[in-house]
Amino acid sequence: MLQADADMAATSTGYQHISLDADGVPVIAGTGYKVAPLIEQFKARNWSAEELRAHYPDLTPAQLHSLLAYYYDRAGELEEDLQRRAAAVEAARHNTPAPAIVERLRAARRAGAV
Repeated sequence: MLQADADMAATSTGYQHISLDADGVPVIAGTGYKVAPLIEQFKARNWSAEELRAHYPDLTPAQLHSLLAYYYDRAGELEEDLQRRAAAVEAARHNTPAPAIVERLRAARRAGAV
């Protein structure tokens, strides 16, 4: 889908630079950035708005401040979403068998060869 088509398919959120994509996922309008991963980085690294801007120079200050306003207005909802995502990743990690090379390395380590 072309970006112009994606923008037209986006749903308004009431924030000038935040829209919902076709799957209902909040994104920074006109970009490929989803809100959740940006917020995860912002929180995990304890960045200021200026630090966020330094790490994403292709986003305008208005886009980033809209992102932060959207987050702070919906912190509870977005925190639950982030927790669900983290739990899904952990479940997938737990349920996915290790590659054969990893198993061979673990066996070698147990045998004292590594």
